[in-house]
Amino acid sequence: MDLNQKALWVDLSKGTIDKKAIPMALRRKFLGGRGIDAYIILTHVPPGIDPLGPENYLSIGAGILSGTGMPACGRL
Repeated sequence: MDLNQKALWVDLSKGTIDKKAIPMALRRKFLGGRGIDAYIILTHVPPGIDPLGPENYLSIGAGILSGTGMPACGRL
């Protein structure tokens, strides 16, 4: 099992891609894509911004059961 999981931060306006590690404490606390996505949105997106504006985030993450045979685990 790969414990060095990372997230890609893509800035479309600048054309840059940064690879950042996801801390183990955060991965244990939120257990997968939906929880980590919600954490990123809540901590990085200020309230009241334009939903379609350039300062908003789009977060796509896979859950901890992705790639297994569990039903409905491949949804994003």
